[in-house]
Amino acid sequence: MIACPVTGCDLDDLYDDAELEDHLFREHDEEELAATVVRLARKVRSAHANTECERCGNYGATPGDHPLCDTCETEVRG
Repeated sequence: MIACPVTGCDLDDLYDDAELEDHLFREHDEEELAATVVRLARKVRSAHANTECERCGNYGATPGDHPLCDTCETEVRG
């Protein structure tokens, strides 16, 4: 189940990305969508700052199953 990320919208019964995209396009204006993008971008940046690299232990890793900082990502992947 996917919930709408727009603050104040309580729709939470979307089942896939296509339904979410359709809902956002039809139900929300550009100002709401812009504010949501900015809010979500700040959360992503914050998540990177608070995620420890599983290889070197430094912070700034990409969140996920195997978080790596940019340096370790480059060393591992080439």
